Order: sequence, then C-alpha cells, then structure tokens
Amino acid sequence: MQKSFVVFLLFCFLGIESLYTQDFQDSNMPSNITLNGGLRNDTITSTKGNFAGTTIGYNRNPSLSISGAANSQYSLQVQDNTTTWYSGGLSVGSNVQVGILSIHTFSVEKNSINVGDGGTLSVISSGNSINAQGSDYGGDSKIHFAANTSLNLNRGSSATFSNALFFIHNGSVTLLQDSKLSIESKVIRIQSTLTNNNGEVTLSGKVQNIGRNIRYGQNTASNFTNNGGSITINGDFYNGGQADTDTSGNVAGGFNTYDPGFGGGGNLTINGGSVTISGKLISMHGGDMFQNDTNVYNPINSSIIINGGTLRVNGGVTNAQGSSLTFGFLNGKMGELIGNLDSTNGNVVINMAGASDGSYTLINGTATGVIQGQNFSIINGNNEFSSTTFNTNTWQVTINTNKNAITNFTNTLDSNRSSILNALNSQYGNIFTMQDSVTLRNTTQNIMSGIYSNYIATPISVLDSIKTNMLNEALRQNLHSRAGWHIGVSALGLGLAGGSVGVGGIGGVNIGAHNIIQSHTLSFQLGYAFSSNEMQSTTFNRTSQNSAKSGNFNVSHNLALSAFDRIIFGYKRSFELDLGGYFLMSFMNARRQISGVDSASSDIYVTKTQGNFTQIALDSSLGYRFNFANASLKPYLGVTNAILMLGNFKENGDLKALSASVKTQGLYALNILTGLENRVHLRDNSIVLLFGIHYENQILSSNEFVMSVDSGTLRFNMPYKHRISLNYGVGIL
Repeated sequence: MQKSFVVFLLFCFLGIESLYTQDFQDSNMPSNITLNGGLRNDTITSTKGNFAGTTIGYNRNPSLSISGAANSQYSLQVQDNTTTWYSGGLSVGSNVQVGILSIHTFSVEKNSINVGDGGTLSVISSGNSINAQGSDYGGDSKIHFAANTSLNLNRGSSATFSNALFFIHNGSVTLLQDSKLSIESKVIRIQSTLTNNNGEVTLSGKVQNIGRNIRYGQNTASNFTNNGGSITINGDFYNGGQADTDTSGNVAGGFNTYDPGFGGGGNLTINGGSVTISGKLISMHGGDMFQNDTNVYNPINSSIIINGGTLRVNGGVTNAQGSSLTFGFLNGKMGELIGNLDSTNGNVVINMAGASDGSYTLINGTATGVIQGQNFSIINGNNEFSSTTFNTNTWQVTINTNKNAITNFTNTLDSNRSSILNALNSQYGNIFTMQDSVTLRNTTQNIMSGIYSNYIATPISVLDSIKTNMLNEALRQNLHSRAGWHIGVSALGLGLAGGSVGVGGIGGVNIGAHNIIQSHTLSFQLGYAFSSNEMQSTTFNRTSQNSAKSGNFNVSHNLALSAFDRIIFGYKRSFELDLGGYFLMSFMNARRQISGVDSASSDIYVTKTQGNFTQIALDSSLGYRFNFANASLKPYLGVTNAILMLGNFKENGDLKALSASVKTQGLYALNILTGLENRVHLRDNSIVLLFGIHYENQILSSNEFVMSVDSGTLRFNMPYKHRISLNYGVGIL
C-alpha cells in the first residue's frame, strides 16, 4: 500500500492526473479538509519574505486535519521549494492517504502529527540547500520537530519522510502495533524519545540518538526503545556523542547560528524484537565541546541494553568511553549481540534478573577490551536461591536455581505475602534471581503495607480522628447553659503517625449548632478536613547491590456529619448517657511506587487511583460524674457500632508496581469502650480544662476487606483490635 501510494504521488508531480482541485494561498489554507473518496490534488502558494526563503504559517503555526472516506487519497503540492512550513500540528484520519510534496523545511512547532488507524502520511522534501539568511532552521532541507511535540502512529498506520538532508526530532516518536515509520535523510537526529511498540521502523542515513541541549551545562540523553518490534538502520548508528549539524549558517569564528553544535547521551534499549544496523554502532558519552578542544564538558553517559532481543550490527559495536552494554532476560530469552564488540573503554554488564534455568550465548562474534573485575560484571542471579557462571571464551552464561531453598522460603509466608510474591514473579519473571530472602521478605511486606495503609488504615485513622474531634467539640460547646441555639466554629489540626499510616497531618474546620434543652445537651455538626499522609521504606538488596524502595502517598478530602445528645438524669443529676451518630466519608487520591526490585536500575514504577471510604457509626456510653470543688471526674462504659465501606477502585499505572483493585464492600464492627473524662475549672469557672482517656476493644468484625493484586487475593482486618486515645482541650466561657 505504501509503495503504490508513493508512486501515485510521483505521477501527480510529473503531471499525470494533473487536475488540481484547489490552489490555496498561505493566508487562506483551511484547518480542516474532508475527503469524499478517490483522488484529490491541491497546491499551496507560500508567502514571500525579505530574504530568499518563503513561508507558510509564519508566526501563526496553523494546524491541519485531513480526514474522510476510507481509502481517500490526497496530495498537497508546495509551489516553492524554498518554503518553510511552520505547523501547529497535522492530523491524518483513519484509512486516509496523505502526501505533502516539495517542502524545503517542514517544522512542527507545537502539538503533534497524528496518523490514525490504517492511515498513511508521506512527506517528500525538496532536498535542496538555500541561502540560510533569514531562515530559522538553516539552509539545508529538513524535517524539524520542536520540543514537546510528537509523532504518533496508530495501529496499522504508516509515515514516510524522504529526500530531506536533516530529520530532527526534539520531542517523542511513538509507534503502536503494526505501524510503520520510514525516514530517509542524510542525517537523522532523535534527540528525546523514540518508542517502537511492535511496529516497524526503517531509518536510512546517518542516525544519531543524542539528547538535546537545553542550555549550556544542561545536556540530556535521548531514549531509543524497541518493544518487541523491528528496527532497521541502513547506515551507521551513533548512540550519544556529538551531533552533526547544518553548517549552512556558520559565521565568523565557526559559530553555527541556525543549528548550534551540541552533544549528549543516548540510551538504546531493545526489549524483545530486533534491531539491525548495516553499518557500525558507536556508543559513547556526549556533552559540551568547544572549537579546537577535544574535551567533553558536562558529559552525559550512554547505554545499550538488550533485554531478550537481538542486536545485529554488521559493522561492529564500539562501546566507548562513558557507555555501558547490558545483556538482560525478557520473555524467555536472553539478549544477544550478533556482531563484533570492542569495549576497551566501556563497561559490560550481564543482568540475570528474571532469567530461567539454562545456558545462553550472549555474543555471536568477537569481543575485545572486556576484562573481568574491571569493566565487566554480573548482577543478580547469585544468592541463596540461584547461582550464575560465565564462560569468557564462549560468552555463554549459565544459571541454576535452588528449588529446595525457594520451597523452604515460600512455606514461611502467609497468604497475603504469598499472593504478592506470585504477583512479583508474574511481572518481573524469576524474582528469586533478583532478591535474597531478607530483601524479598521485606519487599512483600512493604508492598502489602502500602496497599493496606493507603486504602484501609489511613482512611479509618483519619475518619476516627475527625469523629473524636467532633465529640470533643460538642462537649466543649455545651459546658454551660446558654439561651437558645448558638453556632460554633472550630479548627481542626493534628498530626498522624503510626506503623500502618506513616506520617502526615489533618487540617480542617467544624461548624456546629449547639443547645441545652432541659436534660438534653444537643449538638449538630458539619465538618471538612484535608489530610495528607505518606509512608516510605528502604531495604538494601544484597543480590543486585542496590536499594529496593517503596512508598505510598494518600491525599484526601473528608466530609463529616454528626448528631450528639447527652442526657443527664438520676441521683443528683450525675448520670450521663451519651448518644452519637456519625456519617463520615473520605475521598482519596492515592499513589504507590516501588523501585529497585529487579536490578540496579533507578526505574520507579508508579500506580495511582481515586477511591472513597465511608464510615457510619452509632455510639452510646453511660457514665457517672463525681463532682468536686473545682473539678469533676466521670468514668464511663459503652459500645460503638460502625459500618465501614470501601468503594470500588482499580489502580492504574505501571504493571510492575502491582496494581491493586477492589469491588465495593463493607464490614460491621462492634467495639466496647471505656474511659475517664475530667474537667478542671479555673478563674471563677471562666476557663475549663478538659482531659480524657479513651479505650476501645474490638469484640466483633463481620468479615475482612478483600482486595486483588494481579491474580492473587489480599485479605485485611481492621487496623486495630485495641485503641487508646488521649484528649485535651480548653473551654472559655
């Protein structure tokens, strides 16, 4: 399909099918073009500037969307081959074929180029050089993408860029499954991100994966990633180093006005699939370099990582200064290099994380400059669960796991930790190659604690704190009789800390209506509180010699309603019956993250969600108040009934963070409670100090909270069986 469409465009260019539908001017080019099937050929006339070049969209950056009936074909011929097109984005509809012809420089200034499912885009540049004066991007014909722009190819779509002298992308390139990207240019510079997700990439020219320079001293690394697809490089591939630039704008002293020289790092990552390079691959650090000075300043290192895929390099690989080559395991395969390797100044790492038992050949070719103990190492795969050996002559690595040790370890885990262990194995492969028993026990505990803290322990603790504050406020507001109802406003501010909630705080406000009517002390309150909590832990991983970290963060908005009645009766009106009803709800934004599980990498896997937790409580207690000259003391005994409901949610994010999910569920809890309430009156009773100690013991819980992680099940009880709280406050009458 792609080849026949290019032929169609060329025929149009030569004059066959030469009936143009419309001749646009730069000033009246539409933002939307709708096709009705068949062929349509338009032209566009650019605007003349003060210098040699012409422009389309200068200072406007207009966007263009082309869509319509399936299999419609459209070409847009640029009339002047000195034209720079300043684009604000281009959208090609599904199953539509679009071509742009004879453009000198096509620059995407903002937004993106999106090609819909089954759509095709072909940009054929003029390929010429013009006087650089008055241009923004130099004299050589080029395709240019600004920072924060993107090229997105959806399923089954394709994009072809040909005949340019430079292809420069400062943003992101993303291919989805079965999509195709073909670029033919003298120099192809990927300066931020290219990600191929089971698509097909063909790059013809000198390819440079070198991070862009933000400003002097702020260099970056570009990420060139193949996830299961295929990439073919017809030429040499430079991973990091110093970039080739358009020198047409050089002025006295060698300063390149329109395309300044720069250097940076590059990360070539092959996660399955294959990358084939017809020429050579050179990987090295890059950074700032001055004229006639061979030193690199502010260097950024580079890396080549082959995880379960194949890297074939006909011209050999040079793993130079500031670069590392890592072989890893993915989807049942070990990474493999077909070609010769020179790593005299670079590092080579074999990462056995997740590897299955067996022997694997890493290099099919010669290897020089690799010295064990100096620039060569093996990480993971050596602990009480697994052992790894390496043959330097054949470049073959062998791993064996100790199944008895694994069985003995798993038998010590409870059901929750076993479920998390199985999820880790599912997402990371053979987790026993990555962590020793101490680290693995801590990792499963930390992940379990993070899930429990975010969705059960923290919301219960927050809502219980708000509930206690409402009770105290009701008592404080009604210390003495007042005529009629009165409104009270109070602030809430307290800290939270504990093994199951981490550290954080609560801040909010209560608004209440209070009154004393005969023997009844009444209080109705509405409250709001904001809460923020976090819990983090670190465990040193002796297998990979790095730190395995986990963290969970819970931010919530909480609403509460309460009704309270204290009934005073009996001998000397010393008996007090307290009745309270509460409705509390927490709206949570929760996030969890883990890192350092699989290797010495610094990747942080994050998952997050929004959820809610509801508590409905009915409390009752009976106490007897002993009155003294300037104080009183009341012991009491009672029960609290609570219905707790966890709302439906599913965490979204990185699979390696082990996403948890839950269906809406609730439980009933019954607690007995007892405590002491103390009052001290000062300054002729104008000031009252309030002290109290409160104890609860859970005697009944109807069921457990049940969550899912991967294909396993987690079961959690209430965060406490016993709870003690100390209360204090001041009342000014």
